[in-house]
Amino acid sequence: MPETAPQTPGGYLQAGFRAMLRRASERTGPMRDRPVTRVEDYTRTCLVLFFVNLFWILVAVMAIFGWPAVLVIAVALHAAIGRLGRRREADAAPVLRD
Repeated sequence: MPETAPQTPGGYLQAGFRAMLRRASERTGPMRDRPVTRVEDYTRTCLVLFFVNLFWILVAVMAIFGWPAVLVIAVALHAAIGRLGRRREADAAPVLRD
């Protein structure tokens, strides 16, 4: 049964999205037949890329503004990481109630 034309401009988008979901749910194939398994852990990769990006940004800041700007950024990052660690420890601590 064909769908009626939507009355609002956003309705065209919604109708297209519904049609796309309907087509996707009817598909079968290798992605549908394969069991769900664990995925690789990319934490180390993300951390390495974070530190590579941090390094080149600090080098660029040093080249433009000098060492004092890099030291200010380093102190601010150190304080922010310490604050996140304290918050994480506080969230993990058990709550004692009387």
